[in-house]
Amino acid sequence: GPYRKEALVPASPWLDNTAPEAPQVTNQTQNDSLLISWTHGQPDDVFRWVVYYKAANRWEYQILNRKDRSLAIKKFTGGSKPTPIPVTAIAVAAVDRLGNESVLKEIQL
Repeated sequence: GPYRKEALVPASPWLDNTAPEAPQVTNQTQNDSLLISWTHGQPDDVFRWVVYYKAANRWEYQILNRKDRSLAIKKFTGGSKPTPIPVTAIAVAAVDRLGNESVLKEIQL
């Protein structure tokens, strides 16, 4: 249905249109998973994190709380195909309380 995926509240630029700075992102492989970690110079400016990952030219995302600083995802996605689909890129964005999202820095894997 239409509420299958979590969504962010739209930005409120009339209150504030300054996006937080982009987080510093690292990743490492752990068995069949990819551990994505990030830090931020001004963590008090962040209300949510959005972790994006790309597989088969399609971007997916997960929205996390402000205290989260890492996420483990499978290196291969399933789907209806019998062949695993590798994750080929990741990105992490910081979002403030007013919905302003930082610049995305895509990391190719």
